[in-house]
Amino acid sequence: MTEPRLSLDDRLLVPPATAAILWDLDGTLVDSLGLDLEVCGHILSTHAGRPITIPEPVLREGFALSGSDFWAFLFKSLAVSAPAGALAAAHEEWLAQRLVRAFPINEGIAEILGAARAAGLRQAVVSNNPQDEVVRILANSGLLDRFDVVAGNDGSGRAKKPAPDSYLYAASALGIDPGRCAAVEDSVLGLRAARAAGAYVVAVATGAEPVAMLEASGLADACYARFARIA
Repeated sequence: MTEPRLSLDDRLLVPPATAAILWDLDGTLVDSLGLDLEVCGHILSTHAGRPITIPEPVLREGFALSGSDFWAFLFKSLAVSAPAGALAAAHEEWLAQRLVRAFPINEGIAEILGAARAAGLRQAVVSNNPQDEVVRILANSGLLDRFDVVAGNDGSGRAKKPAPDSYLYAASALGIDPGRCAAVEDSVLGLRAARAAGAYVVAVATGAEPVAMLEASGLADACYARFARIA
């Protein structure tokens, strides 16, 4: 017999005992992949002195990395030299764009957020980016007031994903046991963090990795290509 699930707008199914949903930001709530393809390509072209188009699979591979790790990966992958200060300068230019753009909200997210609130579920954002940046992106995209807690990666004593620290912090801040939380992620790195935290783990292939890779990781309790209505 199939175990019953709580249906959120017929787009996301979670265990009936779920009390909170913990959301990753980039690639999960918002479509930052499209913006990064444009902005990062322009930045790399400027540094290289030649036109550079970033292949989507390359950007997806580095998508879950943060800060200097992300830019070191891109410079190396696209064979662009990185003299002293280049990574920091690229990151600052990229960040400036991220903080003023209104990111598109991924398919089904607004509907699921509304259904979760109607069902009495608490909700948090758990991101591998700094707190102030996460708050600004959520505000620019009209999502900030949907969440009870926002957990960035720069909290005192908290390690970044794939460590479970930020997920454990968000669950604690909500006053809910991690085992009664559903965590939604688009990357294997994020899935590792959510699994280590003890949450019910949902993967969605709208950002870092395709659904086959998310499924093959063995870390997700459920995998979605996107949050379309379930037929």
